[in-house]
Parts: sequence; C-alpha cells; structure tokens
Amino acid sequence: MERTGQLMNDAGRVTGVVDDARTIAGLAVEESLLVMLRETYPRELLATRMQEIAEQARAVDWAEWEFTQIVVDGIGFALRVRHMHPPGFVAIADLGAAVVTMRGKKLPDDRRFTLHRRLESFANLGDTSD
Repeated sequence: MERTGQLMNDAGRVTGVVDDARTIAGLAVEESLLVMLRETYPRELLATRMQEIAEQARAVDWAEWEFTQIVVDGIGFALRVRHMHPPGFVAIADLGAAVVTMRGKKLPDDRRFTLHRRLESFANLGDTSD
C-alpha cells in the first residue's frame, strides 16, 4: 500500500491510506482469516462469521507478534509477524512511503524484495499546471 497522504477530493471528502501499525495489522489478520472463511463456511453463515472475525482482528495484541527483518531495495526494515492457526502467518512492515502486508502458510526464508513502482511520481500530485 503506497502512502499518498490525506487528500481532499472535489466533494470535500478526505481520502488516504490508514497508517497506524495497529490498524494495518488488524486489516492484515482480517483479510487472511476472511480468505480462509470463504473456503470453510457455508454462504448463509459467512456474513455473521466475517463480522465476528473483524471484531476480533481489531483487538490487536502485540504480544502475539514477533519482529524479524525484511530487506527492500537493500535497506533492512522491521517486519512484524504473527503466526496463526491453522498454520500460517500474517506480517506487516512500515517502509515509510509504503506499507507491506504479507500472508501465507510459511514465512519465506529469503525476504529480500524490490519496489517496482517508484514513489517519486506522488511528488507531482499537487501539480495541476497541465
């Protein structure tokens, strides 16, 4: 998720990316669990169970998360990881201009990545001279 800052649209509404670690962690857990739910719950029970899990995900307990490292473009960042049951994980990393979320069955041993899309283009968002 690229951080674009809080922008205002023509209707006067504020838009932007949530940038606090607790909210991002909750969203990562919620998304991971919802993916699993679609595979395990009958459709008629899915909405109720989704709401229950969303409420649980908002109650982030940092004691259940550990730190390891993610290397992005040669720079080491803190990767916050939570191991979940059934076996799997979710992780978040704050890169400053972007936030990384990961999920899967096994945390990769090699956590070296490259940002393919450079964020310099956001410097021109306020330029309306075209």
